[in-house]
Amino acid sequence: MKKYFVFLMTIIMLCGCTHNKQYDKDFQVGFIITTEKKKDSDIVYLDNDLNEIYRQNEKLPTLGDSMNIPMIKDGKMTLVPNGLYLDNNEQKVTSLDFKTGKLETYDVPKFNILNAIIKNDYIH
Repeated sequence: MKKYFVFLMTIIMLCGCTHNKQYDKDFQVGFIITTEKKKDSDIVYLDNDLNEIYRQNEKLPTLGDSMNIPMIKDGKMTLVPNGLYLDNNEQKVTSLDFKTGKLETYDVPKFNILNAIIKNDYIH
C-alpha cells in the first residue's frame, strides 16, 4: 500500500508541475533561433524575468538574417525565409501576428527576396 501511495503522489506531483504553455501576447522579449542547414526555426517568447513562456517551432530555414531585417506594421512582423545554404530557394514570405502568435506563410514565385511587406491582400 505504501508503494502505491508513493507512486500515486509522484504522478500527482509531476502532473501538477507541468502545464501546457500557450502563446501569451503580453510577452516582453522575443527572438528567433534559425539555421540555414535545415528547415527548422524556433520563435521564443520571454517574460519580464527572461523566463521562456512559449516556444513556437516552424519548418522554415534561415528565418531572417542581418541582410533581411523583419518589418513590423499593424501588430504583424513580416519575415522572409531565404532557404537552405547556397540554395536561397524558399520562395515564401511569412507574417507573424503578435496578437495570436500565428505564423501565416505566403507562396511567392521569386527567389532570394530581400524584404517584403504584407498589406491587406497584397505582398509588396
